[in-house]
Amino acid sequence: MPDGSNIIVHPNATLVIDEDAVLEGCDGSFWDGTIHVKENATLIIKNGGTIRMSGNGNILIDYANGYAGLLEYEEGANIIFDSYNTKLEVKGNLYIDDNANFSIQGKGYILFNSPLSDGTCYNISAGTNTSFTLQGENQNHKKLEIAQPSLYMHDVKNVSITDAKVIMSGNTSRLSLHYASGGSISIDNILITTSTGNKTSHRGIALYGQSNISIENSVFRNGMYGIHAMLNYTDGAPLTLTNCAFYNNDRGLNVNDKGITLNYCTFDGNGYGVYADGMTFSSSLNTSILNNNTYGAKYISASTGGLYIYNPEIKYNYLGVDYSGATKLSARCGQIKNNTYGINFISGASLNMSQNESPTGGKVNMSSNSELNISTNYGNLLFLNSGYNNLQRSPNKKVINGILTGYNYCPKNLAVQSNRWNASNTYPVSGTDYTLNDDNSFCRPGGSVIFLIDNTPTYGICS
Repeated sequence: MPDGSNIIVHPNATLVIDEDAVLEGCDGSFWDGTIHVKENATLIIKNGGTIRMSGNGNILIDYANGYAGLLEYEEGANIIFDSYNTKLEVKGNLYIDDNANFSIQGKGYILFNSPLSDGTCYNISAGTNTSFTLQGENQNHKKLEIAQPSLYMHDVKNVSITDAKVIMSGNTSRLSLHYASGGSISIDNILITTSTGNKTSHRGIALYGQSNISIENSVFRNGMYGIHAMLNYTDGAPLTLTNCAFYNNDRGLNVNDKGITLNYCTFDGNGYGVYADGMTFSSSLNTSILNNNTYGAKYISASTGGLYIYNPEIKYNYLGVDYSGATKLSARCGQIKNNTYGINFISGASLNMSQNESPTGGKVNMSSNSELNISTNYGNLLFLNSGYNNLQRSPNKKVINGILTGYNYCPKNLAVQSNRWNASNTYPVSGTDYTLNDDNSFCRPGGSVIFLIDNTPTYGICS
């Protein structure tokens, strides 16, 4: 085909790229042209069939007058784009045949641009044992653009996106990954962001509790959510993220139910770095950074599980960690400092920063939170004994303030040996270094002061 030429597939017509046939430019070059598959028309690429395009060439699978065009992609089909601007635009429908691995090979990308509303724009369907694979060069290489409200991959068994940029060009776009039974999701070294770099209400990636998910080395920017994980569906499996970063989202990671493991992740400039609700499994946050968010992490536990934070850097947030539910928040090593408020634990939650407890806590640097290092409103128990935490309060502020309900005798002397409380490194004084009361029914009416006893104030640093 000569460059600049067009192929138009009219309604009720079918264009077939047959087995081992190649649609390309003159003399075997890549073709800079257009294939327009109109509404109610079909393009079929058979096993071994190949389309080779470049430049501003594009394949448009259209939608008009209530009817969709169709691209049927068989096992062994090939679409090869030799230029970064070359694209496949799917306004209509894409069908991936049994055992086929859909891919855009080379430099170009695929744009999903259905005019249908959210909940109706199901424009990918697939047979059995199918895959959707996009392999780019790096995080600046656009391989996928989503302009429609949701891209639903609910029939595709295996999804893999690697070394690529994913553009959310619709205001509420999302990639909804709900694979067929027994499938897999692999996300590695991708960037999800907007077309302009400005914040929108795009919804990132939606996950549904699948058991075979790998997400690592990826960046999520400028949306309502970076990842929205609804873990009570499908297999009800917990979610693990490794070396991922979330910037300028309303909620970087938004999770419902089950548990999370976050390894070497960064949350910066979000409303909530992590927002986890109704968590029933144990979760962990390991060697991760939560800086410059409004809330570093908000974690609402169910009646089981708990959260273990190891070696974090949680700084410059309004509130570092907000924890609630009848389980235990444990912290070990690292920094939770320079926030307005460090840790808030409420509604029956307990806080463990002690080396005597399980899991092992302590040696956390919580100095210099400007208003309060630790606050509690009807929390349960506080474990700081043999903590070796640096809890040094800011001038004219307190280390701890609030009410606990878990102690059944009054007045209460609570051993909290081996922590640093103030600039002078002296023992803690009620009303000066802290204000803590017990509101257990044993202590009513009026409650009772809890006295913190530390005769050996000091602190340590994890090696």
